[in-house]
Amino acid sequence: SVDPGIPDYMIQALKSPGRLVVPVGPVWGKQRLVVLDKSETGEISYKKLIPVTYVPFQLDEKKTSYSFGDIVVMALLVVVAVIFKTYVMQRSTDAQPTLHTMSQ
Repeated sequence: SVDPGIPDYMIQALKSPGRLVVPVGPVWGKQRLVVLDKSETGEISYKKLIPVTYVPFQLDEKKTSYSFGDIVVMALLVVVAVIFKTYVMQRSTDAQPTLHTMSQ
């Protein structure tokens, strides 16, 4: 794989040109947000951004209704995700962290 923790099949499935934003590292452990870009020619480059902890968000499929508190928490998680995405996209264009390139 190009970067530890990013499986080759995910990189191969990425459309050219394309971008993959993914947490890399053990679940519930120290992770790093990685932005991987695939050029039109298939060249791969990636940037290691900020430390993160990805927490899987799953709804209970057996539950038929959710309380107001559950809905508020879900809405807040969506708002945080949108703010975070905006921050990552802005940061990836402003600051230039270490850039690694590798041809496939």
